Amino acid sequence: MEKYRRSIGRWRMVAFVLLLCMLALLVGIIIISFVKNRQLEEQVVPECSGKEEINLAQPDDPSVFHDLTAVEVRGLMKYLHSQKSLNLVQPAEKRTNNSYLYLAEIYVPAKMKVLDYLDHNGVKPEREAIVTIFRGDKRPPVVEEYLVGPLPNPNHWKEVPFRRQKIPFNLRPLTSPELDSEIFLLEDAIHSTLYDLVLESFGGKFRDCGDKCLTMQSPAPFSPAVSGVPHGRKIWYTMLRTIDFFILHPLDFAVLVDFNYETQNIAIDAVWYHGQSFSSLEELATGYSDGSVTKMKVPYSPENDNTFSKMTRRGQAFQNEFKRDPIEVEPDGKRYSIHHNHVEYMGWKFYYRMSTVAGPQLYDIRFRNERIAYEISLQEIVVLYSGFKPGQMFPDYYDSCTLIGPQDKGLVPGIDCPAHATFMDTSFVLESSKEPLTFKNTFCIFEHNTGYPLRRHHSYAMGYGSYYEGMSNVVLTLRSVFTVNGVVQVRAISTGYILATFHTDQEAPYGAQVHDHINGNLHTHLFNFKVDIDIKGKTNRFATWDIAPTSRPNDYSATPNAKYHMTNYSRNVKDTELAGAYKFNFETPKYLLFYNEQEKNAYGNPKAYRITLPISIECQPSHKLVNEGRIRTRTVKTNHAQLDLILTRFIGNSHTVFELV
Repeated sequence: MEKYRRSIGRWRMVAFVLLLCMLALLVGIIIISFVKNRQLEEQVVPECSGKEEINLAQPDDPSVFHDLTAVEVRGLMKYLHSQKSLNLVQPAEKRTNNSYLYLAEIYVPAKMKVLDYLDHNGVKPEREAIVTIFRGDKRPPVVEEYLVGPLPNPNHWKEVPFRRQKIPFNLRPLTSPELDSEIFLLEDAIHSTLYDLVLESFGGKFRDCGDKCLTMQSPAPFSPAVSGVPHGRKIWYTMLRTIDFFILHPLDFAVLVDFNYETQNIAIDAVWYHGQSFSSLEELATGYSDGSVTKMKVPYSPENDNTFSKMTRRGQAFQNEFKRDPIEVEPDGKRYSIHHNHVEYMGWKFYYRMSTVAGPQLYDIRFRNERIAYEISLQEIVVLYSGFKPGQMFPDYYDSCTLIGPQDKGLVPGIDCPAHATFMDTSFVLESSKEPLTFKNTFCIFEHNTGYPLRRHHSYAMGYGSYYEGMSNVVLTLRSVFTVNGVVQVRAISTGYILATFHTDQEAPYGAQVHDHINGNLHTHLFNFKVDIDIKGKTNRFATWDIAPTSRPNDYSATPNAKYHMTNYSRNVKDTELAGAYKFNFETPKYLLFYNEQEKNAYGNPKAYRITLPISIECQPSHKLVNEGRIRTRTVKTNHAQLDLILTRFIGNSHTVFELV
């Protein structure tokens, strides 16, 4: 019995010890859990009370790169209209034969003045506006440009330095007073002279047309260089049906118009009808009546819900069951900040603006507080068409002629940009209004994971690390892409509908038929960018690393005199603008490098940025582009359209730039 009691006592002691151990373990787990929770709480990024650093309000003291503010515009307009010598009329009264303001935008000062202010605490340059005035009231009429300042209370206006003064009137951009007058007068003339031809051939009318209306649109400027008339200003207009998205409903009829700004009348130089050319509407009317003109007939199909060009969704859906689009989220809010027009993001800093003439522009681009570019900006977009009919043969469009900035508007959340993007508006001073016109959603900024890593290592062998380490490629998009490893990328994507032409057999060599009576013709897009690079300062050089094949003796081969083939490079520093002009060639690959010879790394190599150009194939023969004046040439005496990169130095503003096409 005593032995049994001692056995129970021992088991009780063991149970008691185990209970103490379990309690100690439980207390330890609780303590560890508490400590871990405290550590996790300390690691969480502060919420900042939900506050995001986004301030898009117009500043009282704008930066040198900020577009005109509403206060500045009002001060500018008041001052300009008080200057009697300018003889300005109000926007509602503008005509081609009077004086009116075409546009005004901020004038970015000379680079040296800006850098002295930004880098050396120099005096902030005065804010000035560059204004363009059409002086149709002068004889001869001219286009004048002036600098007006200081803003917001101007007291002087002066000529623009390093710019051509007194621009010929026939070289001015297309404007609403001219186009509205020409189209109205032209349609009236055709309606009265060719009523029967138009109705029988195309099934519609210009006046009292009901649901079968026609219009003369798609203006194609016929430049003096192409027309051979140095002071001429001629435009080809094409007949179209006024159906939703009418540029997809062209007809085989066009007129070359010469507009007289003094008399406000038009002169018709040529008429195109069904593959035949005539000197006047009257000549065509006579030939149509007496049967000497080959006739055509294209039925007019009134617009309905199934009209192919209507911008309404139709047809079978891709999903049988509707499911929402995938989305990106910002779990802790936005990781970028915007202060007026200054952006900061993951080591990047830059200013943005929207030029009325040229479009999106970036300034003072820095990475990790080091400026890598003073300016990256769109300068021009050119579209060159090909075709048999004059309406497609001669349209060589410079988009700046219709102002690129005001065309950049209406970005749609969830389509053009993610729904979580920040959308910014832009205001412009244009011919149509005395007040600034604000266009919504001209810019968007967002952070986006591209789905491929910038840095990655995944090893399964102990000798090589046996771990995974990576960094996602996150980008900030504002017409440009900024990645967290210091790379800047500029993208240009062409979307939308084509500029169609009426299909005939003669158009076959220039494009393909895409619908009934519609041809999609060949055309070339040229995007011209200005990039002012500053790598470790302004004293930069341009060089190429020229890659070439080479061979070395293979002393380790059993074959006698064997060689091993590979590649090497030679450094080629460019000393002149002509030497710096570059065109991509598959057979001579190169690295394009901008660097500062005075700033080197620990191994004696100059710090550099590499320029990567898109691969392009030029389709336009150079003699055609230069001799016929289709493309402007630069001071490097090389054809602008034939080169991917043009390097130049502007002494006047004391800065070095190169242009990417």
